[in-house]
Amino acid sequence: MTTQQDDPTTELDDFPTLTEKYQRGLLAHCYRMSGSVHEAEDLVQETFLRAWRGRAGFDAGPGLRPWLYRIATNACLDALDRRKARALPQDLYPPASPGGAVPPPITERVFLEPFPDDLIASTEQGPESILGEREGVALAFLALLQTLPGKQRAALVLRDVLGFSANETAEILDVSVAAANSALQRARETMDAHVAKKTPPPKFPDDVHARSVVESFMRAWEAGDADAVVALLTNDAVFSMPPLPLWFQGRVAIHAFVSWLLEPGRYKAIATRANGTQAIAVYEQKDGAWRPVAIDVFEIGPDGIRSIVAFLGADVKRFGAPESIAC
Repeated sequence: MTTQQDDPTTELDDFPTLTEKYQRGLLAHCYRMSGSVHEAEDLVQETFLRAWRGRAGFDAGPGLRPWLYRIATNACLDALDRRKARALPQDLYPPASPGGAVPPPITERVFLEPFPDDLIASTEQGPESILGEREGVALAFLALLQTLPGKQRAALVLRDVLGFSANETAEILDVSVAAANSALQRARETMDAHVAKKTPPPKFPDDVHARSVVESFMRAWEAGDADAVVALLTNDAVFSMPPLPLWFQGRVAIHAFVSWLLEPGRYKAIATRANGTQAIAVYEQKDGAWRPVAIDVFEIGPDGIRSIVAFLGADVKRFGAPESIAC
């Protein structure tokens, strides 16, 4: 006679209910690993499909969370073996010169994608996590994370973002504890070396201050006031526009570009949030309505806006913004 203890599938009889609470956390995990929210959604579906098919091998001892993250991590590592790592334009190309021709967009999926704040899980961190949920999806962190080899990337996310223990991380990665710790150490050293070359921003600026800066940016952008836009930037600010292989650095270059781009009343902006920080949905007036153009994600420090990544063609609906606005 088979008892509940003898039958591991009994633990997962109510599979959708048991796994639902992990869905957002897994989505954020797959996004950190892949740099793409669309790919992350596919990877989460692949995770649940693999979990369902392999439910007979589920061991209730360690628990459901490590088991699901092991499956998700393996799905991510399999995907990374098939494609190049994602990046931001400033990671792949030299800065553009003011007045140059605007190149066509890159159709290959090589750039990071923005991540809606509404999808950030707030209950997935373990007690050993070092990075907060918002820091764990910050664009600067993600861009650096994508430079790591797959298992190093996974080890860093599992330990420093999700708070898994050394033993759990080794189990998830199917390596020894020593190997998992070694991968983590190499990942941390690489990240630290990159960060040491840059002026570190505060972990996350005060939201009141950041909102005030972005509100001023929105007013200046809508007014077509390039001088006011640039006044909000740091001296070495970066402005990029994936999927264009194009980015500008510094107030002079950015001023030249936005002076060419802006005109009063051409654009409208709506405040939103992405990647754990302030963002805006940008609209352009076309055919009698405001049509979405981009999601702009900001990095803001006490000295001003340090980075703007304008994700052209992003689905603004995912960020709580309307698909179009009547004029």
